[in-house]
This record gives sequence, C-alpha cells and structure tokens, in this order.
Amino acid sequence: MTALPALAVAALVVAAVAAAALAAASAARQLIAAAGFRARARRAAALRSQPAVEVRGTTSLDRRSARDASPAVRLARLAGLLAADEQAVPRPRALLFGLVTLAGILLSARAGVPVVVAVVPGLMLATGMFRWRQSRASAAVSRAFEMQLPDAIGLMVRCVRAGVPVAESIAEAGAEMPAPAGPLFAAADRKIRLGRPLEAALWDMAAAVRIAEFNFLCVAVAVQRETGGNLGETLAELEATVRKRLALRLKVRALTSEARASAFIIGALPLLMAGGLALFAPDYLAPLVETGPGRVLLGTAIGSLLIGAGIMSHLVHRESGPA
Repeated sequence: MTALPALAVAALVVAAVAAAALAAASAARQLIAAAGFRARARRAAALRSQPAVEVRGTTSLDRRSARDASPAVRLARLAGLLAADEQAVPRPRALLFGLVTLAGILLSARAGVPVVVAVVPGLMLATGMFRWRQSRASAAVSRAFEMQLPDAIGLMVRCVRAGVPVAESIAEAGAEMPAPAGPLFAAADRKIRLGRPLEAALWDMAAAVRIAEFNFLCVAVAVQRETGGNLGETLAELEATVRKRLALRLKVRALTSEARASAFIIGALPLLMAGGLALFAPDYLAPLVETGPGRVLLGTAIGSLLIGAGIMSHLVHRESGPA
C-alpha cells in the first residue's frame, strides 16, 4: 500500500473542515450584515432630519482614503480579506485564513515539499479561496442590486416629478429600498452630505456594483445637471429600458440553463472520478503521483481541465451574462 490513501483522506478532511468553516463564517456575516443594514438605515433617517452643515478640514472620506492607501489595507484586499467597504479584517476571517494556510502547508509538506517552500502554496491556496469567496459575494450583491435597480429608479422618478431634488431622491431610495440597494444609496447620500459631489458619489457607487445599467443613471444625472432638461422623463425612459434589458437577460439565462448545467457536470466529472479512484482504487492512480511521467501527465490533465472550464465558462457567460 502507498501513502496515497492517507493523503487523499487528509485532503478530504481538510476540505470538509474548510467548507464548514466558510459556511459558518458566511452565515455569521449575513447576520451581522443584516443588523448593520438596519443600523445604517436608522442612522441615515436621523441624518436626513438634521440640517446640512459645512464641512471644513479633513473629513471622514479623506481619512478613509488615507487608510485605503496604506500598504496593509492594499495587501489585505489583494488577499481577499477585505471587501471594498471594509477597513479592518474581522478576527474570525483572519483566523480562518490562517487555518487554510496551515492546511495548505501541511498538505504540501506531506507531498514532499520542504516546509519553507510549502508556505508559498499554502498562502496561494488561502488567497485563492478567499478571493473566490469575495468574488462570489460581490457577484451576488450585483445580481440582487440589478434586480432592485428598476424599482429604485422608479422611486427616484416619482420623487423628482413631485419636485424633490435629485440628492433627496437618492436619500429616499436609501431609506425605502431593501438591501443591498438601500444601504448603497444611503452610503451615497452620506457622501453627498459630507461634501462629495453628486456625480462623484454616484460613480463611486457604480464602481462598487459594476452594472452597466447603473452607469446609464450616472450619465443621465450628470448630463441633466450640466445641460438641464426634464430629469423625470429621462429617468422614466431609463426605467423602462432597464426593465426591458433585465427581462431579456433573464429570458436568455433561462434558455441557456441546460448549457450551463452541462458545463458544470462536464467540469466536475473528472474531479469526482479522480476522488473516487483515490479512495477505492489508490493503486490505479499511484503511478500518476509516484513517477515522473505520471506527474507530467497529471499536470497536463489539470491544466487541460482548467483551460476547458475557463472556455466553457466564458462561452456560457458571454451568452447569458454573469452567473
């Protein structure tokens, strides 16, 4: 018997523990985020009831920009430990990052890599997992915001037609819309009250959500403030256009659901087969790990699988939009 079964079992155990920890951390983050959204909505309502004051000297936006420029914050964002609106790494997330890094180091050392060199693949594993988790969370927020955007624009249209200024309509959207649109509009309203120009606050919000339809809103507001015109009618036309684009995108996604399911099954099948063979027939896969030509073939297979998965993902997302 070779050492492959023990290595496979250790890998599966570490993967299961990491998945459970990620799931628990995600659930805790959702609960904390929900409480934070409610608190932000209350603070935004209290802020709107107060008169605007002139801001002098260094504002909180300036201090936040200085913190964002620090090497520690940039490194944490690069590793996937910080989101765009966060300034400090929570302790549970930092602990989980350390555990995943340690697991990667142990697995690399078990495979024969020196401990000093094994730190690199351990950090790469933790960084890859956290950046993937962050990208998935960001994509989920963007999808939810995209679904709520027509209703938010409709609320702004009604406010503008009633004679409410654009800045106050943004504040109203922040108070009335649910998460994630409500907190994002409330954050833009806070920036405007702290002295940030309206167009700049909207473009900051557009950079956070990364949705083309919201860019249309930013352009419409900027053009109207520079040249004048009926903003209510412009926003009403934009609302209708966004609803049509969203309906068309959902229809395309429904029509391409079979292709996306096929791509997922084809990409996961080699991994499932390799895991099953490693558990029930380790001698069959031993030459791929213990011999030089086998390692070359194994690396070639993994590279081909990654390239194929990337091509299928690109083709599917090109037809149906981001998943």
